[in-house]
Amino acid sequence: MNVRHYRNYKNRISKWYFVSYNFSQISGLSGFGSIELQLSGKPNLNEIEKFILENDSELKNAIVLNIVPTRKKYAHKVKR
Repeated sequence: MNVRHYRNYKNRISKWYFVSYNFSQISGLSGFGSIELQLSGKPNLNEIEKFILENDSELKNAIVLNIVPTRKKYAHKVKR
């Protein structure tokens, strides 16, 4: 699974967050993954879940498990 990158340019002051999530799709498949987000302000779990749902139809049933601030600008492939 590849790490996805999302950017939010509403505010120039933004930080990168490494987000781990768990998802279950309508087809019955489920799994875990991670993405790296660049967001402004201090996002909470609900805001990030909403952001993922609005921007990635594949993960429409994703549940965010963890948010970790990171300095990395580019995430690497995530091993399952």
